[in-house]
Amino acid sequence: MAEITGITPQKKDKTRCNIEVDGRFYCGMKLETVMKNRLKGGSVVSP
Repeated sequence: MAEITGITPQKKDKTRCNIEVDGRFYCGMKLETVMKNRLKGGSVVSP
């Protein structure tokens, strides 16, 4: 299983976040989606 190691706001669009999984960039995601799914650092996720 993979672990979210970081969620940071994007520089150009503050309504989106960069998601890091196991220390590497995984994807960009809307802040609304992050909040709705209660994602946070340390959460274990599957692809």
